[in-house]
Amino acid sequence: MFEEQMGVTAEEYKTKFVVSLGNDFNIGPLFGTRFSVMNFQDVFTSHPSLRIPWYMAVGDYYKPEGHILYANISEYLIMPAPYFTKKILLPSGGSIDIVFLHTKTLLYDQVQVQWLERSLANNTANWCITVGHHLPENQLRDLLLPLFLQYGVDAYIYGHDYVGQYSEDAGVAYIENGVGGCSQGLPKIQDQALWTRLDYDGFILHRVSTLQMEFMFMDTKGNILERIIIQGKKKARSR
Repeated sequence: MFEEQMGVTAEEYKTKFVVSLGNDFNIGPLFGTRFSVMNFQDVFTSHPSLRIPWYMAVGDYYKPEGHILYANISEYLIMPAPYFTKKILLPSGGSIDIVFLHTKTLLYDQVQVQWLERSLANNTANWCITVGHHLPENQLRDLLLPLFLQYGVDAYIYGHDYVGQYSEDAGVAYIENGVGGCSQGLPKIQDQALWTRLDYDGFILHRVSTLQMEFMFMDTKGNILERIIIQGKKKARSR
C-alpha cells in the first residue's frame, strides 16, 4: 500500500508535513467521532513518521464540514476552513506560502475569489504554491491563470484524475497526483503535459529550499519515476 511506503520515505527524508489533494477519505458531518478517528489515524498515520501535520484540500465527493469538525479533534489533520493559507518556514531561511482552494465551488463563489486575490497579493514568500482538487481547465483555468501570472504563483498542485502528471502553462508549474492508491478508468490528459503516468500508485515527495523546488513522483516501492526541479529566486518577493 502506498501509505506504507510513504511512511518509509517520510522517515528517510525527515518529512515535515503532508499536503492532501481531496477525496482522501470520507468524513460526513453526521459520522461519529470514533469512525472518523479510526478511518484517518489507522490508515494514514499508522507509520510513526506520518504522525505529522496533514493539510487537507477539499475534494468533490463530500462537503468540507465533516473534515473541519474532525480537524478540531484530530492530532494531525488540519483544515480550519474550506479554503485557507499556510506559511511554512524553510530551515535554510525564507518561506513558502501555500494557498488551499475549494475548487468545487470556486467558479461561483465570489467571496472565495476575492479572498484568493487578497491572499496572492499579500504573498511575499520565496515560493507561492496553490493547492486544489480539480484540473485547471476551461473556466477554472480562465479564472486562475491570470491571477497566477499577476501575483507570481510558482505552482498549482492538484488531484482529481487518476494520474501522475506534470505540465506548464505560461510559466506556471502544474503538478498532479490523483493516484493515491486508486487507479480506475482513463483520466483527462492536458495537451501541454510534459510527463504523464497512468500505470502506478504512489505519491510525490517535495523538497524545497530558497533556491529550488524538487518534485519526485514515487511508486509504492519507493522508486523515483520522475524528478522535476524548478529554479527559484534567492530572496523573497516584495510588492
